[in-house]
Amino acid sequence: TVQTTVSGNPKAGESFTMSMTGAGSSDNRNSTALVALQNSKTVGTNATSGGSSISDAYGTLISTVGSKASQATSDNTATTTILTNATGAQSSLSGVNLDEESANLVKYQQYYTAASQIIKAAQAIFSTLLSSL
Repeated sequence: TVQTTVSGNPKAGESFTMSMTGAGSSDNRNSTALVALQNSKTVGTNATSGGSSISDAYGTLISTVGSKASQATSDNTATTTILTNATGAQSSLSGVNLDEESANLVKYQQYYTAASQIIKAAQAIFSTLLSSL
């Protein structure tokens, strides 16, 4: 589809000709226009701002993402430090160390298992004594 606008009044002898570029033509108008678009101010244009080029907008985007990622890393480090300090303060205040308590639970579980083995052995001996009478 081609659209064209001609204005004014035609004069005698004037003509207008339009034709397709031949196959294999070396006309590079489209690629030249595309390269020019790279540096034209086309991003963020409005009545109050002249905008910026695609290259500048891309650079700004990369810079913004990089600074946000750096800030997130710093926030993560700070938050981890605060959590560690808060956990330590809670443990020192309550007098309970969760690692020590879990170790004691494992120890008590082993004591319970050993006691149940002793009771089982005593039952077996008692059963043997009763059956021999």
